[in-house]
Amino acid sequence: MSTTNCFALCPPDILLEIIHYSLPPLQDSKQRHIELTSMRVVCQYWNSVITSTPQFWSTIQINFPSQAIQLPTVQQWLTRSSDASLNIFIKDRPPISWTDAEIQLRTDLMSAINLHISRCKSLQLEVTVGILPAFRLLRVSEAERLESLEINMRGNTDEHVHAHLIQQLSTLSSLLHLSIATHVPHFITRLLHHCNPTWLSQLTCVRLSCPITTREMLALMEKCTSATQICLNQVLPSDPPTSPISAFSPSVTLKALTSLDISFTSSNTYLILLQRISFPNLKTLHLSGIDISDLSSTVHSSAPHLTSSRRESQPREKSSTKFVLFSTTLLSSDCRF
Repeated sequence: MSTTNCFALCPPDILLEIIHYSLPPLQDSKQRHIELTSMRVVCQYWNSVITSTPQFWSTIQINFPSQAIQLPTVQQWLTRSSDASLNIFIKDRPPISWTDAEIQLRTDLMSAINLHISRCKSLQLEVTVGILPAFRLLRVSEAERLESLEINMRGNTDEHVHAHLIQQLSTLSSLLHLSIATHVPHFITRLLHHCNPTWLSQLTCVRLSCPITTREMLALMEKCTSATQICLNQVLPSDPPTSPISAFSPSVTLKALTSLDISFTSSNTYLILLQRISFPNLKTLHLSGIDISDLSSTVHSSAPHLTSSRRESQPREKSSTKFVLFSTTLLSSDCRF
């Protein structure tokens, strides 16, 4: 019996289990594609099974400019993915100078993806100048399956683009994981204003790398009642300052929260946080950006399950930074870009 016939005797469902077991994780899209390409040349039967299985073509990773996939290839993958939920990851390293060809390349690829945005389950995107024209037309509000959205908008300061994104966010009924990075001020104010509390309460992972005042931090956390992980950078003092209240009478209890990572710029902001909110099931707490004295009594009144603590500090520089880490266990599923 020939080798080809032996391979052909393997039923499709068993063959798919073998292939799924052999492939790298979804996050390693490039290596998955290499492995699939190798398997497709085993024989015509294997090639037929792989090309007709939508799940093998539902993850698309594009790195501009080093791994910019050609438009026909992306269109072919999208066609082969059929009705499968899509995982799309786009990273962009801007060229020294933008040309019409550079912008058109990104516009064409984003336009192709936009036609299938309703099937998108996970979207990670860097909004550079080259992607911006297509991003303005991206119909995020139609992504009815979208569970994870990570957008880096640090390279863009157009407030109208940010406002349009916020309006679309509030329509995503399936969204669980939200990561936004931007330098535009008042982004959190607009987010809290446009998105209703019910939508915010469905989020399980929130990561915001943008300026946020103490009042906005408290308002956000009071609404994110289902969040298990929260990461906030650049927490600024409110104007006028928020007054601390008794550490033993928190106004909000976040029962679901297990991981909290916050960077402060004010010496009393972290105390306001611990005095206003309790975390009965918190396992990991990371506070950074300021000199922090012994917090054991204040922390344990708000988060009683933090039974062990470790302090880690960086060498003092012109802008001093000190890290304090309290943990009983480090979570393996951290949300990050």
